[in-house]
Amino acid sequence: MLIGFDPIIAETPYVLILGSMPSVASLEKHEYYGYRHNRFWKIMSACFQMPIDHYAQKQQIILSHHLILWDVIHACERDENEYLSHVGATLYGDVRKVFERLRGMGYEIGIVSNCQAGYIEVFLEYYHLGDLVADIECYGNTQQQKDVNLKALIERNHYETYYYLGDTQGDYNACQKAGVPFLFAAYGFGTVDAQVPQVESLEQLPEVMKYL
Repeated sequence: MLIGFDPIIAETPYVLILGSMPSVASLEKHEYYGYRHNRFWKIMSACFQMPIDHYAQKQQIILSHHLILWDVIHACERDENEYLSHVGATLYGDVRKVFERLRGMGYEIGIVSNCQAGYIEVFLEYYHLGDLVADIECYGNTQQQKDVNLKALIERNHYETYYYLGDTQGDYNACQKAGVPFLFAAYGFGTVDAQVPQVESLEQLPEVMKYL
């Protein structure tokens, strides 16, 4: 089950802006219209001549102009699991080869995501990767944010050394909260406003891990 966001409400609202349900990228970042190619905040910035460098600035546009921003669907299930089980997805490089190299170097592999329940399992089954992944956790299972799920996975596996590879600001923020070292997947779809180690391709990951 995916849970939407609470509304952002100005003190004296006059205009209601309605959406439906946050996208995967928005849920990942815990932000309305969080997908970097979505133009909603750019349009709002142009209309009200206000900066949108950070999410707090974006929220301030709503709060200072008598607006309400709200997605009307509180909770829903999406059909990604069924779709993925039949057609798969686009992978970044040779995932099995990289996972096998990491396992050969002594690393265990865990997956923590903000996806719905069952999504990771379907992905691993479709690509026959389950034998290479030690543990998984997701928002759909726990209704907890990524930092909480990261700590839970680490603690129950008694890991003493660990890293998280992610490609969004939300991933970085979760790692900061959880105290987990972050590696930025520069080949992914997001950006990170921090100076952190970068991995230019999935195939490069084992080489990067040698120097950590």
